[in-house]
Amino acid sequence: MVYHSGTFYEQAKQCYILAIKKNSSKWIWNYYLGYLNKEMGENAAAIENFTKVVEKNPKNRLAWFYIGEGYQAMGSNDKAEGIFNKIISQGDVNDSPGNPARFDYFPLSTYARFQLANIYLNTQRTDLTERL
Repeated sequence: MVYHSGTFYEQAKQCYILAIKKNSSKWIWNYYLGYLNKEMGENAAAIENFTKVVEKNPKNRLAWFYIGEGYQAMGSNDKAEGIFNKIISQGDVNDSPGNPARFDYFPLSTYARFQLANIYLNTQRTDLTERL
């Protein structure tokens, strides 16, 4: 994580891969690696790592959101729409469990709606954009 925060991305990637090999049951290392992939514009790799996160921890809505963003960036709007709609259908839940002092004025479902509206707008479905 120190390598990652210091923008030593190749070293960070190697460390995350080693951590995954050491303990593949922990979802957090795939999450960090997926986020690094996302930062580097490696959408397919990010989707792969965040998919492993949600396989291990299906309630990780932020990982689902990043999968949707990855699909959107790759032009797979139908897959992105499905994921964003899934997040929206779950409503405004607390995405910061264990931290009752934090209040999200813009919960994840708000961001999912925004991304979904962008997809509708970019695919010339302005009626859906306006309704959303």
